[in-house]
Amino acid sequence: MHYAIELLYSLWRRLRDAVLGLVTRPEVPAPMVTTPTDRRELFAQLATLRATRAAEAEQSRHESDTLTARWRETQTAADEIQRQINILQREAFCSSLDHTAAEDRLLRQITEKSSMSVQLFIEELAVELSVLHRIEDTSIPTAHRDYIVGKKTMGLSTDAVSRKHRAAALNAARQRAMAMQLQELSIEQINAGIIALRKSIPAIEQQTIFTERTAILAAV
Repeated sequence: MHYAIELLYSLWRRLRDAVLGLVTRPEVPAPMVTTPTDRRELFAQLATLRATRAAEAEQSRHESDTLTARWRETQTAADEIQRQINILQREAFCSSLDHTAAEDRLLRQITEKSSMSVQLFIEELAVELSVLHRIEDTSIPTAHRDYIVGKKTMGLSTDAVSRKHRAAALNAARQRAMAMQLQELSIEQINAGIIALRKSIPAIEQQTIFTERTAILAAV
């Protein structure tokens, strides 16, 4: 009986201590969630950086739009200037063609209405040049004997050099006569010019070229 009383008393004391411990335990304050000072500064720096970037981007966009507008205006002006240049060049080219065609027509009319004597003279020169080019040179071997020194020199009698000179004179006279057709000359002046041209044309003659002179004269 005594043992049971002590056991109950011991259990009662434990229960009491447990209850008293719960009632008298000091309260622990709950932790406060706070942002450290360095994180606030970082967020502030981030906000400043974003604001600066946005401002710079806006300024850059504004400047870019301004320059783009100026470029478009300049490009439009340049295109207009190029268009006007193309028009002027095209008009100048067409005008040049018209003037050239008109000048050619006038020159043909002037030539057609020139003195008949000039036209006949030009045709005469053209025929003679054609004949002169078809006929071969006349060359005959010859010899010259110097009876005083007793020396015999071989040579060549030919009209080759003379024919070259005459052909050159015929061409020059023909060019001069064609130029006379386009000059403001009277009939008397034209006839006098034709007579002078006829006299300037050398005749074809045989020339004797000796051995020591053949290479030099034949090349003239």
